[in-house]
Amino acid sequence: MTRLKNTLAEDLIAAKKDIERLSEHNLRLNKEKEELTKERGNLVVDLTGTERDNQTLNSVSLWFL
Repeated sequence: MTRLKNTLAEDLIAAKKDIERLSEHNLRLNKEKEELTKERGNLVVDLTGTERDNQTLNSVSLWFL
């Protein structure tokens, strides 16, 4: 019975370590996701501005034709 308790205790310790490791990994992934989401937002803003600039340049080009 003692051997079984020791095995179960070791398994519990290993499971807790796995949970801690996975939790830390999850926190890192969530932080990375947040940073990528912000970067994507900035890129969308840049793209929108560039598209607007292109439309303006195209309009101006038509005036000179």
